[in-house]
Amino acid sequence: MTTAPTPPHAGRRLELVIAAQRVVGAGGLRALTHRAVDADAGLPEGSCSSYYRTKVALLGALTEPVSYTHLTLPTIYSV
Repeated sequence: MTTAPTPPHAGRRLELVIAAQRVVGAGGLRALTHRAVDADAGLPEGSCSSYYRTKVALLGALTEPVSYTHLTLPTIYSV
C-alpha cells in the first residue's frame, strides 16, 4: 500500500490554520487578517500571505476540514 505524498510545507500550513482558528475564536471573522494570524502564530509579518495569498484562500483553508468531514461521514438519518 502506498501513501499519498505530503504537500510541501504542510506543517507550516497547519500551524497557520490553527492560528487562524484561534484568531476567529477570539475575535470572530472580522478579526481574521493575515497580520493577526502571523502574530498569533509568532511568525514574521507576511508569512501567512505567503501560503494563503488572499483572505478567501485563508477562509477556504479554515473550512476545508469541516467540508471534508461533512462529505465523508455517513448520514445518520438516512431516509
